[in-house]
Amino acid sequence: MKCSPDYLVISHLPVILQRETITSYRQVPAKIFRAMFMAKPIVATDISDLTEILKDCGMIVKAGSVEQLSDAINYLYSHRQVMEKMGLCAKDRIERHYSWRHARDKLVSIFSKYEKNFPCKDK
Repeated sequence: MKCSPDYLVISHLPVILQRETITSYRQVPAKIFRAMFMAKPIVATDISDLTEILKDCGMIVKAGSVEQLSDAINYLYSHRQVMEKMGLCAKDRIERHYSWRHARDKLVSIFSKYEKNFPCKDK
């Protein structure tokens, strides 16, 4: 299902659910990162790397558990300050761990270790 940024903007609490399939365990929905960048608290299923990505800034529920999903949504709507803190945590986490800047810095660090072994020759 496509998730337009317009829907995320108006959402107070994005709920991103994945079915328990082989394919789901090998992918991470891009909408997670969009929602985090928008400082949204997120409820997601315990599929793929979502547990690690949303650490401390989202609620994880067991895939297929309607009861856990209901409890998480009810809890967050009853605790608006928790929702706000989770959203701010998500924004901070994406900037520190999943931004282009972070990826660039990490790659430069890795490649610079090997640069001396493969010097570029000027033409």
